[in-house]
Amino acid sequence: MKKYIYLSSIALAGLLSACNDEYVDKFDIDYNPTDVKSINLTLSPSDYASIASNATNQEIALAKDPETQVFVEALNAVKNNKYFTENAPADEYIPALLAGRYPNADLGSKFNVTYNVYQEPSAYLNELSYIADYSLTKEDYKSVWGTKVEANFLTPSTTDKIPAILSANVKDAQNGDMLLVNYAYSATEPSIGGGTVEPVEPAKVYDKIGDVAAAAAGEHEVKGEVIATNARGFLMSDGTGTIMVYQNTTSNYSVGDSVIVKGTTSKYSGFMQFPKEATITRTGRAATFTYPTPTTMTGADIEAWAAKAEIKYVKVTGKYTQSGTYYNLAIDGTTAHAGSIQYPVAGLFTEEMKDKDVDITGYLCGYSSKYAYFMVTSVAEAGTTDAFVPVSNVLYGANEEYNIRGVVAAKYARGFLLTDGTGNVLVYKSGGYEVNVGDEVTVKGKSSDYAGLKQFSSPTVEVLKTGGKFTLPAAQELSAEDVAAYVEAPYCALVKYTGTLNISGSYYNVVIDGTTVQGSLAYVLTDAVPADLNGKKITVTGYAIGQTSSKKYLNTMITSVEEATTSASAKMLAPAQGEVANTDAALYTFNGTAWAPYTNDNANIAVFGPQDYEALGSNVVTAPEYVLPIFLEKKYPYAEAGTKAAVIYKSSKGLTATEFTFNNLYAWEETPLFTTETTTFSVDKDGISANLSIYISDTFLGTTGGFTVQDVTLNGLTYVWSNTAAYGWKATAYVNKTNCESESWIVSPALNFKKAKQPILTFEEAHKYLNGADPTVYFGILISTDYKDDVTKCTWTDLTADAQNWSDGSTWDYVNVGQIDLSKFVGGKAVVAIRYKSDAAAAATLEIKNFKVVEASALTE
Repeated sequence: MKKYIYLSSIALAGLLSACNDEYVDKFDIDYNPTDVKSINLTLSPSDYASIASNATNQEIALAKDPETQVFVEALNAVKNNKYFTENAPADEYIPALLAGRYPNADLGSKFNVTYNVYQEPSAYLNELSYIADYSLTKEDYKSVWGTKVEANFLTPSTTDKIPAILSANVKDAQNGDMLLVNYAYSATEPSIGGGTVEPVEPAKVYDKIGDVAAAAAGEHEVKGEVIATNARGFLMSDGTGTIMVYQNTTSNYSVGDSVIVKGTTSKYSGFMQFPKEATITRTGRAATFTYPTPTTMTGADIEAWAAKAEIKYVKVTGKYTQSGTYYNLAIDGTTAHAGSIQYPVAGLFTEEMKDKDVDITGYLCGYSSKYAYFMVTSVAEAGTTDAFVPVSNVLYGANEEYNIRGVVAAKYARGFLLTDGTGNVLVYKSGGYEVNVGDEVTVKGKSSDYAGLKQFSSPTVEVLKTGGKFTLPAAQELSAEDVAAYVEAPYCALVKYTGTLNISGSYYNVVIDGTTVQGSLAYVLTDAVPADLNGKKITVTGYAIGQTSSKKYLNTMITSVEEATTSASAKMLAPAQGEVANTDAALYTFNGTAWAPYTNDNANIAVFGPQDYEALGSNVVTAPEYVLPIFLEKKYPYAEAGTKAAVIYKSSKGLTATEFTFNNLYAWEETPLFTTETTTFSVDKDGISANLSIYISDTFLGTTGGFTVQDVTLNGLTYVWSNTAAYGWKATAYVNKTNCESESWIVSPALNFKKAKQPILTFEEAHKYLNGADPTVYFGILISTDYKDDVTKCTWTDLTADAQNWSDGSTWDYVNVGQIDLSKFVGGKAVVAIRYKSDAAAAATLEIKNFKVVEASALTE
């Protein structure tokens, strides 16, 4: 039954008087309508408040159930929710808004109103409604490690013990129970040391990287060399293949380092990789290292590569652009995969390179539907030779003149440490340099050998950029055994060790239990080490920069020194003994028989863990709309539009799960609880009501009809579709007398076919410049029932063949495509879309107007 809003002559007269409109008696038999409106309206936030408080609407809601007033409550909720629900339907309450806003609308007036309608949240979120906390105790860690070592933390090899811990401690668990498990974690396995003589184990056999890269996700342990780095991880190879190790932070490993990596691989950007949870063990450095000869590739080569991708060392030319944290390369000839530079280290690209053609050399190491990802090893303006070499070339090269560029990672009184991601090198001068950590600098001079490593002594230093921020990597924690081993095979990396400080004049030495090798804090800056720490146990964090000729000292450029929290007899294990400080958290569920990590096929599950709260400076997240998008950006740096993630976090109400979606603007936003719909309301002799037989009816002449544009391929074009007052929706990819390859869509608002009977789609089109090609090759009519803001990530039914007529393309005369039956989609919601494609052979101009989706009966009215 239709719901009408009636306007009495008195009320109408009052409204007209208020609006200074001339009153016309619509019931006069000689009445001729003069103000027939056709308006497209999208409700604003204030419109929902007006609808909720409207006296007429309040009367309608109260009359439905005067006793419980559930419908009044539902109507009142529209004000804050800004969406309609089953108990507060749009078709009943929008007419009052229209009657008040357009009191002079004559018979035959139509209003296409777009509004928000509640949609059920993802079903899996119900599973996450009730989550309890469990924090591992000292007894839990003891059950893991036994008597071999006292370690109050888990490692990559022991996180699989969590289910057993939960089974032993959580009684009467029910199927579906959820626990957020908090625990201390270290990527470094503890060294047991001491005790009885253990049997000699056979030589370790590691998985081949080539096999791991080709295999499905799983637990693997590989050994190889670091061959390239960026600001979030590195590539490693063992000669059989190459694999990414993603650390999600500044890497503490340099090109040429020999490492063992153990963890559970997963596929990302087309290739297998090790995640940040993987264990990384440094085993030494390669005796020699050289970059391979790069393969020069064009845009077409990159497209061919993406079809059968392999990690490859290449040289490419393109226009370098930067927007925030996105570093892109526009490469001529690419059609679907623009260049994207993965987390370049500071100093690699300069301000002068922006918006210029550059030659980059590096590894093609990933791809998505829109991008090919590069890990860059060097860059220069196009057609020139890079004046700067990677630090790795210095470390493995002869002692000669070099130009290098990078960022200041640490400093002491007689110089600083420069890093460019490929390696670290000491820059020494007795008087020091006026630089600060984070500054981007160039160094020109001759390298030399010192303390088992390379350095520059009194070179020319130029500061390119000041005020930058350098994030220290996770320090490698050294045991007494590790310290003793260091002086036999030194390397430059951020390390951490514990010992007793001994200050004697300008000498700061650290006596380490269990070894005769001491830490030497080199050329300490004023006030960097408080004098009252003398004689106390301290924890040193800093860059290991070589050993003395006597091999008695590990030279350290400190970044921090603090009083140790461990007991004097404790081994150097992380975290400290005693109080258990949780660092990580994971979600577990009980399946009726056992506990297991919680997984979900519909979305990623991201836990806001102890370290995140520490960085936030609060035990709860009070502004999730601001905090969680930043958290997700760091956790999923390569997210694509439509990706969903549920974040588990502590709010003021307790543990909470909120779903976010990565939108088309490349940002995370909370998944809305509503979708948009469009309904046509019309004026007849009885008043204003929803015309439920009309789903869309729009001329498109200067109005979008609520349709939105989605570009799949632009290839340098600014746009394909535009809405015009003269021609309706218009598409073309013919620019500068060139047929450009493209694919672009216009997509309707959601159409509610739940009560539909026989919906029909029809519109008029005109086109030219197809050069004799079949229109259905380049133009498409499609419908989807699972569309979620991304045309590439849903299922489409192609209706193009159902169109009975197309323009012959010889004139600009519009042709009606006929009636396309949508009956098979009755009972749910759907969107319809027009797809435009072009290529070098044809880039037509297409015009669409008078678009309708209506009930078949409405076509005969």
